Order: sequence, then structure tokens, then C-alpha cells
Amino acid sequence: MRAGTETLPNNLKILGALLCCPFFWGSKPIGSEPVEEHENSLAIKVWNFVYPNAKGGIDNPMVNPCAIGAPSLATLGCSKILLTITDKDEFRDRDVLYYESVKESGWQGQLELFEAGDEEHGFQIFKPETDGAKQFIKRLASFLV
Repeated sequence: MRAGTETLPNNLKILGALLCCPFFWGSKPIGSEPVEEHENSLAIKVWNFVYPNAKGGIDNPMVNPCAIGAPSLATLGCSKILLTITDKDEFRDRDVLYYESVKESGWQGQLELFEAGDEEHGFQIFKPETDGAKQFIKRLASFLV
């Protein structure tokens, strides 16, 4: 986000961003997220461990870029984004919300959603031999060109 509003050292420009099954969460459940015990979810526990003093807690824009008061996604500091989602990822609904929010923000870059199908979070790392992981790697390679 800062790269879109601040000059980076040596006028570095970020051309693209890969968000592969990103870790987005929030205090209010959306979509298929469980309502019961939402405040005690593993995602919240992990975030509180990683950044215990985050302003806004789990609604800090670093983990909830769609939170009320978050910076506008229209100022993202790159020219293209590849966002990967999977059917079995608990963060799927947040990732789709992010995709839709970027699309509606007025951001002027190229946005692509890659649906990896019946895979779980981190599929390309934990099972790189699967067809889904191989398709993802091919898509990533063409994104980088």
C-alpha cells in the first residue's frame, strides 16, 4: 500500500504482486466463515501472535484490507496483481472480497483471479506435484513475463 503513495528507495517500482491464498481475516465473519467462536479462530490467534499490538487488532488493514478506515485499494503500488484462491481455503471468502474490492476501487492495474480448484491453503508448497500446483506454477511463470 505504501509503495503506491510513497517514493521507494532509488525510485524502485513494483511491477506486479502475487497473492497466493493470502491471509486476510476480520472481526466480523463473512460468507462461509464460522459465526460461532469466530473471535477464537486460529486466524485471530495467529495474527495476535504475529502482531500483538496491531492498531485495530484483526481489523488492522494489514490483515483486513477491506476494514472500515483502511486505505483505498485504488492506490496499490503495482501495475498488475495475480490473486490465487482455492475451494478448500478457509480464507477464500476474504480473498474473493479483496479481489472484488480492488476491482471496484478504481485501481488502474491489471487484476487476475486464478482459481486453483479443489485445493487447500498452501497447496503449491505442500503438494507441488499435483496438477493444480503445476497449473499454478505455469500461470505464475506467464504472469512474471
